[in-house]
Amino acid sequence: MDLEAVAHDTFQERVGERFTLSGPGGETAELELAEVTPRGQAPEEGGGRQAFSLLFAGPIEPVFEQRVYRLDNDHLGSMELFLVALGPRDGRMEYEAILN
Repeated sequence: MDLEAVAHDTFQERVGERFTLSGPGGETAELELAEVTPRGQAPEEGGGRQAFSLLFAGPIEPVFEQRVYRLDNDHLGSMELFLVALGPRDGRMEYEAILN
């Protein structure tokens, strides 16, 4: 998937869906896309897309370190996202990716 070509709405339609995270050592985890949030100001005409964040919820352990991971989704296919662990909430670990 070309992340440069996607917008907030592309992911908003996928909230609640599963994404499979693949780690560098072959480990995997099922994450759920929990939230899609616009960030900052909308660009002026012709200025590109508005930045947005993706919030994923996954298992408490293992905690995946901050880095780029491959994520696979049945509808969107494969993509590489830089994920940051935000910490536990409601018994699940939260991860965030920001797309500018």
